[in-house]
Amino acid sequence: MADNYYITDDKILHHIPFHVDYEGPANTPAYFNITKKNSECDIKSSFRGRALVGTKVNIPEDYKGVLITLPAEEANSTDMIWSELDDTELENTKYIPCSLKSKLIQDVTYWVEWGHDAAPSTQNEAISSLGWLEIAKIVSSYHV
Repeated sequence: MADNYYITDDKILHHIPFHVDYEGPANTPAYFNITKKNSECDIKSSFRGRALVGTKVNIPEDYKGVLITLPAEEANSTDMIWSELDDTELENTKYIPCSLKSKLIQDVTYWVEWGHDAAPSTQNEAISSLGWLEIAKIVSSYHV
């Protein structure tokens, strides 16, 4: 299952846990509407009839999140790189080509992580990855 990131009109980054197999312009605002906030933590929505529950995830204070984009010519070459990989290689690949031509879209202080039918837990891959930042900080401060 592939993951997608989406920015709403209010400039909030959303990480949705699925991939729509379609190439072309997407009318995402017509299909992804945040309908109700239960509390500060959980947000309810749906996408094409699938129930979603989201939670706000903050970027740690010592770090800065940024959202970048590739120029069109590099985005096309990225598609060619992905098409040369078989399914197993693609699932195990976390590498995204990037260059000096990449453009900063916006800074990110938090994102909304979405789960199917229930809020994502701390076992969620994106949320648990933040724990590695703290581990790296501790390890790098250790001197023999």
